[in-house]
Amino acid sequence: MTKFARAVPVLMYHHISTSPGMITVSPEHFAAQMAYLAGAGYTTIGSAQLSAYLAGEPLPKKAVVLTFDDGYLGASGSKGHGLTALCFLVTSWIGEGPVRAHARSGGEVAIENGEPDPAILRRPEIDAMREARTFEFHSHTDRRRTKMN
Repeated sequence: MTKFARAVPVLMYHHISTSPGMITVSPEHFAAQMAYLAGAGYTTIGSAQLSAYLAGEPLPKKAVVLTFDDGYLGASGSKGHGLTALCFLVTSWIGEGPVRAHARSGGEVAIENGEPDPAILRRPEIDAMREARTFEFHSHTDRRRTKMN
């Protein structure tokens, strides 16, 4: 008889960067965490598999969901680990421009200063990650300020 998970752990990340911050994990710590998951036999699942599980379908014993909030550029560094992840984008922060090789430093400060581009994925980067089939993208929120009358 195959054993199935009774609960699915969800690991939530924001920013993978060499710049320290409240919501940041270093690339080295992230790589160690992903190596542990792979070595321990965990399988990452996407939203369709999670939805099926919630509807009563079985999952492998060591299923896990990886999520990235806000769409920080550092999430693109996870693609080298061969895992599936869900990224929840702040749609108003997505910009245009060429694909960048890696995350720049100071991401949280850029966001606080109203300049998300140095820290947030651009549309071509999102497209490349989607095409690589390592990421699913979903909406997190839209942080445009609206004037209330």
